Amino acid sequence: MINITRLKLASNGTHIETALSCDAGMAFSKILVWDEGTYKNYSLAHDMSNRLAKTTNSESLLLSLADIGIGEFKGLIFFEFEAKTTSGTVRYEKKTEVIGNLTDYHTCLTNRLLAIDIEKHGMTFKGECDDSDDWADCYPCQPAVPDSDCGCNSPVPSKNCQEITDNCGNSIFYINAALGMIYRAILLREFSKAAILLRQVKEVTVNCCTFGQENNMYLTIYTEANKTGLCVQKITRSS
Repeated sequence: MINITRLKLASNGTHIETALSCDAGMAFSKILVWDEGTYKNYSLAHDMSNRLAKTTNSESLLLSLADIGIGEFKGLIFFEFEAKTTSGTVRYEKKTEVIGNLTDYHTCLTNRLLAIDIEKHGMTFKGECDDSDDWADCYPCQPAVPDSDCGCNSPVPSKNCQEITDNCGNSIFYINAALGMIYRAILLREFSKAAILLRQVKEVTVNCCTFGQENNMYLTIYTEANKTGLCVQKITRSS
């Protein structure tokens, strides 16, 4: 059995602390790394196996972000650890774990929520009309052919609608739901679902969020004593 004693971002924000152990008579033989965009695509895996001693059933590694091919710890990073027997019949064991930093997406969500003018707009988002709007003015017939049910065959909002001009407004509800589901998927070890959800969140936020300079407070996912946790982690960067 493979035990993950520690898999966590170091306090300097540039390295990942890794402590592993496996059964007696086995030794670690391989470490593969993916992000959310490449997860389980073995042709795109970053192979860190050369950092292993490969002679013992315990390993303690300090991997720099440069080692695993990323510039900054953002998103999800998946590790697949492999161990095999050192004598006799060859037997392999594998275990996948994940660490992550979704701080940027939480910041985006918070900023979007703060930008809503509740009093003025009454939570009316792009493409919707509030009760004060006249239906005919807001959704003129396009084309102008009456429909027995709603008066239009193809109702299309016009510029007369009282709308929030921020066309990313509706996205905040998706981002909020998706972030929660990412954490749920990780806790249930549904890593493929977590990767897919984060890829979708990235697509939603690319034109809706402005990601500024590096944050010194990270909301990070980590693994310790074979348990996955979530913590607010202060990063102390060297000058």
